Amino acid sequence: MIESKTLGHAAGIQYQGVIDQSESTSLPSLNNGVIMGRFKRGRMDKPFTVTPASYKSLLGHDPANKSYLAVEDAFKRGVTGINVLRVGSTDANKPAINTGTVIFSVESYDNPSNEYQLYVYIDEPVGDWSLKESGVVIADSTGFIAENVELEFNEAFADIYFNVITPNTKHFELDVTAGYVDLSYYGDDSDYDDSPLGEVIISQFSSKIPSFSTGLNNTLLTVPETLPPELVDISYLFYEASLFNQNISMWNVSHILNMNGMFYGNTLYNQDLSPWCVANLPFGAESFSEGAVSWTLPKPNWGTCPRGEGGVTDYAPDAVLPSQQPSASNSYIRLTPVTPIDALNANNPMIIGSDA
Repeated sequence: MIESKTLGHAAGIQYQGVIDQSESTSLPSLNNGVIMGRFKRGRMDKPFTVTPASYKSLLGHDPANKSYLAVEDAFKRGVTGINVLRVGSTDANKPAINTGTVIFSVESYDNPSNEYQLYVYIDEPVGDWSLKESGVVIADSTGFIAENVELEFNEAFADIYFNVITPNTKHFELDVTAGYVDLSYYGDDSDYDDSPLGEVIISQFSSKIPSFSTGLNNTLLTVPETLPPELVDISYLFYEASLFNQNISMWNVSHILNMNGMFYGNTLYNQDLSPWCVANLPFGAESFSEGAVSWTLPKPNWGTCPRGEGGVTDYAPDAVLPSQQPSASNSYIRLTPVTPIDALNANNPMIIGSDA
């Protein structure tokens, strides 16, 4: 007789009973579950982990997307974490938009012709950058400049001065990853001047610039109806923009960490911003509306979120904000961006500086 160590006696089939698992639930976990699909956000080179607390921010809220609903359904069933692999955007027919580009135009009103100078300041650029006018590069990180453009730059900053001749309409694109960017108007003859340029229309903020401000004086300014969640510092965004009175109450500012001096010196603004979600700013913002003498309608109710927006950021504030009241020495914060594909590492951000 052939003995079997496993069965103990003759080799053959040994009955061990039947275990019915037809109604048991085998849920995916961090170890064995991967959902592949099209999502608004997320890395495409390898799977990344989402949890019930992070999937909306990492994938982009998209309740009409079947892939997104599959993730959401798994969490409703009790899954604590899923590996996701993004294989494309939610709309394959929609042309890709470079959200890392600031898009703006200048519509000049002066007649007869006059020459005005605009100024772009880039702080702590990362990699290559370029400024284009109507699709043509007029300055870039190699040191190239077109006619009537001035450039001072090194690895830490870039100052770009360029002229706009009126009456005219010019379209510009600033493609850069940087810690901070400022767009300002320096009048005619290369000197600071309060004479109106016309209208500067910012049609897209950049997802690669966490801090953005302007200094456009009497120039009329128009801004987009939405903010990218990566933009966390809008201090001095409407600094002395005394012709700006756009209703931006629909902005989701729940991810904003700094609004210091946002409307400083804006003598025209008067809109109701009480719907804003400013839960990240329980102590308000220093000089938020100083000099905004026409503002009689309700301002943001600091520390509240009336509409209940979910605010997500890939950046981390200085330790004093928002849990402690800011002071003159620490109220202005600039932060190193964490790119969307590295958002899972956002628990270990690197703060690059704070200025008084």
